[in-house]
Amino acid sequence: MNVERGSFDGEETPESEAALDARIAALAEAAMESPAYYAVFGPQGEAESEARAEADIAAGRVYSNEEVVAWLKTWGSPDAKPFPHRWSK
Repeated sequence: MNVERGSFDGEETPESEAALDARIAALAEAAMESPAYYAVFGPQGEAESEARAEADIAAGRVYSNEEVVAWLKTWGSPDAKPFPHRWSK
């Protein structure tokens, strides 16, 4: 099945599903070679992320669902403001 040629951020789209699959695979492989990928998704990165989250919870560095929902409800309104960071500065 051919994909219509077009433009996405100035690049031509692939012409076939096989070309698209190859492009996605190449992008995924490149992303996995990034140190940032392993810092977030690798086994050690995941464990470190969970440890930081647990420490934040234990120290009370959390926001209630009600606080977050109230802030989200201001989006798109004249009253919209940046999130009120109490501890994460």
